[in-house]
Amino acid sequence: MECRARLWLSGAVGLPFAIDASSNLTAWFELWSGVLTNSPSDFVDDSALTNAGPRFYRARQ
Repeated sequence: MECRARLWLSGAVGLPFAIDASSNLTAWFELWSGVLTNSPSDFVDDSALTNAGPRFYRARQ
């Protein structure tokens, strides 16, 4: 069974942002960063396929 996470991000076009992930809500790591080119924009976490257990996400500017 494939388990991918798909996130939708809305915000001001042209501003930088990052998507972080965590398995415990304490230690976060950056999955992706860039500039929002359209809103809403989608992001698919293919690395969720190989990681067991829950994963939490947050977006930041």
